Amino acid sequence: MDALGHLGNPHFDFDFEQVIACAKTHNVAIEINNSTLKGHSRVGSIDRCYEIARVAKSLDAYITTGSDAHFCLDIGGLSLASQLIDEVGINPQRVITHTARQFLDFLELRGRQPIEEFAGLL
Repeated sequence: MDALGHLGNPHFDFDFEQVIACAKTHNVAIEINNSTLKGHSRVGSIDRCYEIARVAKSLDAYITTGSDAHFCLDIGGLSLASQLIDEVGINPQRVITHTARQFLDFLELRGRQPIEEFAGLL
């Protein structure tokens, strides 16, 4: 498992610190889901996402972002996830989707073979 997603759903409560600490130990990224941050989801999801992000920051866990697009024009839309990351003050070096190179480095950290075609990517 490379990432934990949809953690903002308030219908599935868990100990944020314990789960994120375990994720950190095993280099598993925590997803910040842009679609959830639109507020059309379950009540309480936005506040939970911010709290999860604060805990992830305090533990220096890896973060990933996802648009969770349910419509073609939303693919790659990460403005709300980016805003959350900025507001919480998460180090961009911990956001595996910040650059293509960071994503590829994370995949290698997780045991994936380097992708030869992307070897020269900065």
